[in-house]
Formats: sequence, structure tokens, C-alpha cells
Amino acid sequence: MNTMKSKTITGRYNPELTRRLQGLVDAAWTDYPNNPVVEPLQKGLIADPTVVTPSLSPDGQWHMITCGGGHKVHQWSSPDGISWTHYAEHVWNGFSPYIYPLNGKFYLFYQINGNPERCWLVMRETEDLKTWSEAKVILEPDLPWEDEEYRPTCRNACVVKDPEGGFRLYYSGGVRLIPDLGFEEPANIGVAYADSIGGPYTKRPEPLFIPDKEDPYRNIGAGAMKVYYLEAYELYLGFNNGVYRDADGHSRSCINILLSEDGLDWYDTLNNPILAPEPGWKSALVYQLCLAVSGDKWHLYYNAREGWEVGVERIGLATAPLNGIDPKGIIS
Repeated sequence: MNTMKSKTITGRYNPELTRRLQGLVDAAWTDYPNNPVVEPLQKGLIADPTVVTPSLSPDGQWHMITCGGGHKVHQWSSPDGISWTHYAEHVWNGFSPYIYPLNGKFYLFYQINGNPERCWLVMRETEDLKTWSEAKVILEPDLPWEDEEYRPTCRNACVVKDPEGGFRLYYSGGVRLIPDLGFEEPANIGVAYADSIGGPYTKRPEPLFIPDKEDPYRNIGAGAMKVYYLEAYELYLGFNNGVYRDADGHSRSCINILLSEDGLDWYDTLNNPILAPEPGWKSALVYQLCLAVSGDKWHLYYNAREGWEVGVERIGLATAPLNGIDPKGIIS
């Protein structure tokens, strides 16, 4: 059980960091009017989008990788990032995929769900987004805070290349069973370091985020976070979807933007949350996401849940103007 003293993020601002990224902090995020853009193949869910934009893909198309029912990993392609066609599925017992393009290869991280014993992170690689290597174990749960109420877990990977040349792996450790959902959600967020993308990774012993009963967006769990290093501003940009209980007792999740100079000490921003539950297809939770850049806009793909224990999850798209922000460092 995690016994660390928590630190509320909500309302903790750094005016200097905000000023450096004012165009992003002030940006208005707009849902695509025909959301959701990806529906489940079968009744249930399609979730955890991670995308490759045409400028980096091997065929000049958009590509998306998701997870779905039956512990499958799915692949999709699109000419415009809006109309998606399913073209492959893999029975990899996998969830929460994250893809990182590097030097002509694509590295796919995802969690193996060793239900009910434990969950860990693995990686596969490919050059063409068709033929994949065997899975390599990247991170296994072995720290006290990675073993919360439910089972030892490492999940929700996100890789960032440090300005010094190494790699950081942000991940969620430990899970809590959410009663009104009937399944677990991430409790804490940590980071590990490596000289190369395939590891070995050395974990920072203490988590960056833990649940905080005083934090309105993380009072059940810290959730997960996608992190990007914006080179022109020497800042780490985080999109965090914590898990919280609302005034009516329902579990919720929404997306908040956080900023940091070192990727360890994080600050809130003034426009949060940028995406939150609302009536309709995202009436319960808004969570896993991937940030991309296309033209003069940010593209944020995310999955949302309609309903709690009995529910459906779909993938939507929200956009925002770049507002003059240099996006160099966003790998998509």
C-alpha cells in the first residue's frame, strides 16, 4: 500500500511556465462535430488510441492503434485522421498501447494483463506497421506503490526522449478497483530511465503522482499521463487523466494539461479541464489519449465511456489552434 504524503496538483500554478506556453494554455479545444470517430467493432469498447501521422508513417496515411474487447490490439488507417478503416487485429492479451517512431522504426509499448496475478509492460517493434517482432518485457511491478489495492501493475506507457539523449518511460503503477465500474483504474504515476528506447529501464523509486483526497481530479487515482518535451520552450507538457469521485458519488475522469521544467515537478494550468464528461457518448469518463499535430492544429484523440459498470467506450477527436506554439518535440 502506498503511504507517501500526497501533493495536490490542482490550483498549483507557475506563472512563468504558463507564460512560456500561453498560446497552448489559452487554446480552446473543440470536439469534432461528428464524434465519435471510431466505434467498437463489437458491443463493448474500443479504447486507448495512439497515432502515427502521415509525415512519419510508411505509406503516407494516418495510423491508429487501439485496444478492444477480448484483450486484442487493433490497427486502423485513415486518409484524413477522421474516417478510420480497421485493417488488423492481434490477440496479444494487450491493453493501453503507445507507439513511438524512431529512426525509421516504430516501437509499440503495451501492458500484458496477467489476470488476476499481475500486469507488466512489453514492447514490440516494426518498420512497416504490419510485421511485428516478438514481445520484449520492459517493466515489471516490483515497488511497494506498484502494488495497491488490487494487483501489482505497470501499465499506460509513454516514452519521451530527453534533451540529453536518453529516454524516459512514464507509466502508471498500481491500480484500484472502482466499485461503480467493476474494473480497476490506475492509482499512481511514475517514471523510469534508459539510455536506449528498448531499455533496460531504471525506475525512480518514488511516484510522481499519487491519489489525493483533496484533489478534485485525482481523489480516487492519479490515472495516467502522456508527456511530451517541447524543445523550443525547454518544457515538459503533460496530459493527465486522473480518476475522481464526483458530488453524486460516481467515478469520473477528465483531461488536464500540466507543465514542468524537469518532468518531475508538475504545475496546473488555468484552462483545466480541457475535456470533461458531458451528456451523450462521453457521459461518464473521458480518459486515455494521444496528442498529434496536423497543419496548424493540435489533434487530441481520446476515448470516453458512456455508462459505468454497463457501458460503451468509443474514440473521439478534439482539436485546438497551435496559436503560434512551436510543436517540435511532439512525436506522432
